[in-house]
Amino acid sequence: MRTITRLSLCGLLFASLASCAGNSDYLPSQITAYEPEDCKPVVEQDLDRTHIDRSKISEIVYLTHHYAGGEMGDDYRYQAWLSFNSCTGHYVLDMNKYCQIERRFTTASCRTEDIIAASK
Repeated sequence: MRTITRLSLCGLLFASLASCAGNSDYLPSQITAYEPEDCKPVVEQDLDRTHIDRSKISEIVYLTHHYAGGEMGDDYRYQAWLSFNSCTGHYVLDMNKYCQIERRFTTASCRTEDIIAASK
């Protein structure tokens, strides 16, 4: 019985590790965020995925948008506004309160092709 329990435990552990190894997400699906800066790892991961040229980033500002209040407390979202030295405008990551990115957009003259790193 002990052998079966050990084998089951080892099999479960192996399956868990194997599933993590193939996953390109290196963050949990939800982060408990208390401040918008708590979403920084998610923003960093998105920069890696979208191949944004980090050398063109001049500033990243994290914001909280409160948009409802009531019996359950405030409802809010987080945003990361990235400024660049290569264009006038921003690349914006709009996230829910768990730091999950729900949309991305650019403003003013910043275009995605202007901020992507050149292919090697």
